[in-house]
Amino acid sequence: MCEPDWKGASLGSASYFGSLLTLPILPYLADKFGRKKIFVGGRICETILYSVLMYTTSWYIMFGVILGSGMLATSRYTIGITYLAELFPKKHQTSVISLVFAEAAFTYTFCTVFFWKLSKDWFSFVAIGYALCIVTLCLSFLVPESPRALFSLGKIEQGKKALDFIAKVNRKQAFDWNKIDLSVVHRYLANAQGKFEVYQ
Repeated sequence: MCEPDWKGASLGSASYFGSLLTLPILPYLADKFGRKKIFVGGRICETILYSVLMYTTSWYIMFGVILGSGMLATSRYTIGITYLAELFPKKHQTSVISLVFAEAAFTYTFCTVFFWKLSKDWFSFVAIGYALCIVTLCLSFLVPESPRALFSLGKIEQGKKALDFIAKVNRKQAFDWNKIDLSVVHRYLANAQGKFEVYQ
C-alpha cells in the first residue's frame, strides 16, 4: 500500500521544526548552568535516538526520532560550537569554527559520492555516522567545562582547574594563579551580571 506524499515530506521538516522549539530555551540554560551539561546531555539523547532510528520501520517512531534530533540540534550546533570556540584562544576561534562547517560540507559531499558510486545500502552509510556518534559521546565526557563560562558564572576555582587541565593536555605551562590579578574577572562579573558572550 502506497503512503501519501506528505508523510515523506514531513520527515524532512520535522528536524527544523524541532530546532525551532528548543532555540529559545537551550541557549538560555547553557548561559545559566554552563555549556557542558547541555552539550553532553544532548549527545546522550542523540545517541539513544540514533540507535532507535537504525532499526525502526515505523513512520511514527521515525518522525518522533527526527523531531527529537532536531530539538537536540540546538545543543549540538548552537551550544556546541560556542562551547568549542570558548575552549580556544580568540586568535584560533575563526579557524576552529571554519573546520566545523567544513566537516559538515564534507559529510554531505561524501553522502552524494557514497550513494552515487559506492553503494545504495543506506544502513552502511548510517552505521558510519552511528559509530562516530558513539565515539564523540565518549570523548565529550573528557572535555572540561568552558573556563570562560565558569568564570562568568562566578565559579572561579572551577575555572582555574579547567584552564590548568587544558594547559596540561596541550603540554603548556600552567598558570601561576598567585601572580594573576583576578579582580578583573570579579569586576566583569559585577558588570555583566552573569551574562557572557563568546566573542567579547
